[in-house]
Amino acid sequence: MIKATYSDKEFIVDLLCRAFDQYNSINEAVKQNRKREKSIRRLMYYSFETCWLYGEIYFTSDLKGVALLFSPEKKKTTLRSLLRDLSLIFYAINFWRIVKIIRREFLLKKYYSNQLVYIWYLGVEPEFQGQGVGTRLLKEIIQMVDQRNLPIYLETSLLINVSFYKRLNFKVFQKFHFSYTLYMLKREPVSQLSNEEDITSRMPHLEEAS
Repeated sequence: MIKATYSDKEFIVDLLCRAFDQYNSINEAVKQNRKREKSIRRLMYYSFETCWLYGEIYFTSDLKGVALLFSPEKKKTTLRSLLRDLSLIFYAINFWRIVKIIRREFLLKKYYSNQLVYIWYLGVEPEFQGQGVGTRLLKEIIQMVDQRNLPIYLETSLLINVSFYKRLNFKVFQKFHFSYTLYMLKREPVSQLSNEEDITSRMPHLEEAS
């Protein structure tokens, strides 16, 4: 995978708009009118800028997949960040759903207070989805984050994605029911996974000795 530069912004936003055009969680948030596509684009611009300042952005060498990673503990509330948030609300977010969106974000942020890597978006060009592009990118991200000994968190509103993430040792630890179901998943660093496996492997012996 390749670490993005700021000059890659338009390419990454374009790909994310195509990849997430039909996602429930995206369309729940943005204005559903003739400017829907423009609203999604503004959301992706906002996400890019936030991850550029407080995280990392990567894309695959074949330009078919991108990942936006966010480090919640790095984000500070400044005048600039407030203006960016207000601009998103005014131009892109569905006014009648603002209260629901704020409530959702409040619920989610309770789980993201410690050091971690949060996958904000992992997107693949629609015509290449299901061909292993996302899997390869996610595996590289996992390898990188494991070296930092940090957990990875993410959310998805698609049940099919839950099975995909579970194959890579992610676990569902919370579910929220809005007008759709949002699954919260996390993956512990490889050192923690190894400890859990060691404990599990010893459990039968402990039971036999009791």
